[in-house]
Amino acid sequence: MVAVNNGKQDKVDLKCCRIDIEAVKSISPEIAKKYKVMPISFIDGKLNLAMSEPLNFFAIDDITFMIQKPVTPIMADSAAIEECISIYYSGEAETKGKHFEATASHSAITAASASGTSAAEEDESVKKAPAVLLVNKILNTSITMGASDIHIEPFEESVRVRFRVDGVLKENMYMPPELFAPVSTRLKILAGMDIAEKRLPQDGRIEFEVSRSKYDFRVSSLPTVFGEKLEIRKLERTGFSFSRDSLQFSEKENELLDIAMRAPHGIILATGPTGSGKTTTIYNILNELNDCEKNIVTIEDPVEYVMEGINQVQVNTKAGLTFASGLRSVLRQDPDIIMVGEIRDEETAAIAVRAAITGHMVLSTLHTNDAPGAVTRLMDMGMEPYLLREAITCVIAQRLVRRLCIHCKIKRDLTAREAEILNVRGGQESVNVAGVFSPVGCEKCNNIGYSGRRAIREVLLFNDKIRKEIDDGKNADALRCVAIQAGMTTLFDNCVQVVLDGETSVQELVRVVYGRV
Repeated sequence: MVAVNNGKQDKVDLKCCRIDIEAVKSISPEIAKKYKVMPISFIDGKLNLAMSEPLNFFAIDDITFMIQKPVTPIMADSAAIEECISIYYSGEAETKGKHFEATASHSAITAASASGTSAAEEDESVKKAPAVLLVNKILNTSITMGASDIHIEPFEESVRVRFRVDGVLKENMYMPPELFAPVSTRLKILAGMDIAEKRLPQDGRIEFEVSRSKYDFRVSSLPTVFGEKLEIRKLERTGFSFSRDSLQFSEKENELLDIAMRAPHGIILATGPTGSGKTTTIYNILNELNDCEKNIVTIEDPVEYVMEGINQVQVNTKAGLTFASGLRSVLRQDPDIIMVGEIRDEETAAIAVRAAITGHMVLSTLHTNDAPGAVTRLMDMGMEPYLLREAITCVIAQRLVRRLCIHCKIKRDLTAREAEILNVRGGQESVNVAGVFSPVGCEKCNNIGYSGRRAIREVLLFNDKIRKEIDDGKNADALRCVAIQAGMTTLFDNCVQVVLDGETSVQELVRVVYGRV
């Protein structure tokens, strides 16, 4: 009764597998260690069981008898099973109702912090503590899966761990509640946060190295009813390729961006929601502008990519170094090009606008839904229209859509609703589409149907007509109409083209940009 797939025995990677805590509870730690097995989940009343020896029928029969349910054996790496047993069964060994192993882990980690012990000097017992192993597993798995964010969320009966992969949150694992305190403590120690403070939100940073690649993890804690929710954002410091080709600008968009970059001064803005790739776009532009004849200074929070030849400044609000105060100091450093990580408030916006008017090129990001919305957002911050018309050169609004897996996507006919969606084209001509591609799911894409993401965008290059509309105090809708008449391709039209090219699906178009038409 070994699970078989196309004549081959199934094998599970426990590092990327969600393990159901109810399945874990169905087998005692003694049995798990004796037969070297790890319960994964219950499906259709059967227990999926990771085994280093899936042909051990004595173990299968024994466990089937104990749990009174059928068992589906699945092959897994022996070392991975042992690691999972040490993590998931750490709270199972109870003596007089106390979870000694989890408590000991918490005490050992806390003691290491109190003594000022560094990560390199930690006691071996701390390094082998279940919480430490689990934290290492979570961080390593996030890197393996290409996750951008990790969410560790405590609830009444379990702690959920979710990864954001290609912009979508996926459940990865659950852990016993008694493990949350030591895991939280471990992460806060690594991030340089106060482990005694649990009532207020905190921020910290972890430096992590895997296979000679360095990663920064930004850690944020938020007090909730059942404990501190932890959000961890991964920032890859090395191995990033700065290339205009990687941005996938169309030929027309490249022409518009080239015009903006040739301007001696002015603001180039990248806009969109969090996680839409704004900073990556700005870094690529900055890389093209990088020249030994130019003095380039950035002020960022945080510095996401380290770039050779560019003076990069890290915001430090605790020390009084904010975007506004840092930008004032940067202007005294004889800069040619200034990059401001984000325009967040009126003071930063005012300094950036005046810097652009007085002969500097300024690159920055802003949270708006589309390109014309950047003008109204800055007006809301108190900027006068006559300043904006002179300061802004170009606005790039963008989103990220998931790419269909090239190994399993299939072409199919359009439904009536999809045909209706694809023909809503912002006043442009309708399209005749014979069919579109849809996600399926295979081994190559972890049965998701998508693999990786690509940007869709609209590029608004300011011209005389746009500037006149700004002078007249027109709103974002009026600016959008003028921009479309001037030939701007909207986010929606850009995404429709990506669907027609077979790179993404209609579902992704609806999820990301359909509400913007």
